[in-house]
Amino acid sequence: MRPVVLGMVVALLLPGMAAAQIEIPEVGQGRLRAERVRYDARAKVFYAEGNVRLTLGDTEVQAPRLRVDQGKQIVFAAGGVVVRQPDTLLRSEELTYEIRSRTAHASGKVVLTQAGTTVNAAEVTFDVAGQVVRARGSVRLEREGSTLTGDELVAHMKTKDAEVTGHASLVRAPRALPGSQDGAAQALADQETTITADRMRFRWDANEAEAEGAVTVTQPDKTARARKLVYSEVRNVLELTGDVVVDQRSGEWLATEDPEAAKALASRTVMACDRVVIQLRSRDMQADGAIRVEQEGRLATGDHALYTSRERMLVVTGNVRIREADGSWLRADKVVISLADETFEAMGNVETEFSVKRGK
Repeated sequence: MRPVVLGMVVALLLPGMAAAQIEIPEVGQGRLRAERVRYDARAKVFYAEGNVRLTLGDTEVQAPRLRVDQGKQIVFAAGGVVVRQPDTLLRSEELTYEIRSRTAHASGKVVLTQAGTTVNAAEVTFDVAGQVVRARGSVRLEREGSTLTGDELVAHMKTKDAEVTGHASLVRAPRALPGSQDGAAQALADQETTITADRMRFRWDANEAEAEGAVTVTQPDKTARARKLVYSEVRNVLELTGDVVVDQRSGEWLATEDPEAAKALASRTVMACDRVVIQLRSRDMQADGAIRVEQEGRLATGDHALYTSRERMLVVTGNVRIREADGSWLRADKVVISLADETFEAMGNVETEFSVKRGK
């Protein structure tokens, strides 16, 4: 739906009749073909039915029924519409196209495809000049392993970014880790990542997203919740801020014959903090602010924490305090916790209290 050339010529190909040509100034160059065409000279409206094809410049509209309002310069099509351009394909049940503003309003099972990006929705308004898509009703945008869904969407096709509001969800397909030698890490990467939020912005050329409002990130090994999120595959980072809770679930779904590995995968850890940054490829995490970690009856608190996925090691620093299930506690400047074998080592100004039971 690019600019049409001034001086429209409409050719009406009627059964048993020679082609009739009518010039329509101020509209543009076009051609109309159909099995039946009726023209209302007073209203300046064309009515076409049966295998209708309307060509406007490099744009072709196909439909069972079509109406061209010459005065208002508006095209109405219905009954299963197909709009083709060199780089764009639009399908819908009904279509209204405003020629002056170059705006298409499509409804009913709308599918718009352009340069590998597909938008599905109940209703779509496409600003052809600005290349802006506005969609509502079961919105779905798909692009190279990414699926973005929600209630309403605004997509800028030129800059390749979209914003979704209402039940926003981004699903990223699994992908191989470059040069990975870690079987468990690759097994995690082979699973998809889902991000949900009230509102989300997604840049599909860079695979980057920003989300806010009831943010949830779900992977096979963990679920994270926060107020805001920044996701960037280019920078290899997933950042969560505001009332963050990370639930590192059991990894028993990762089959292993190693008893020690099975034990490490079976443990579950829940961490709350103000901010956490997750490295996408390694799954390592760095957390800051009011950290609270619970695991197997143990509670650890501190100011900063660093978790390495390969070693399943958690290092907590800054006003560290650990309380065990039996009531014993420990204070230190730094504590290294091994989630694999459930041991920890404290360093710097260590102070501890523990229960001593008398023998019989």
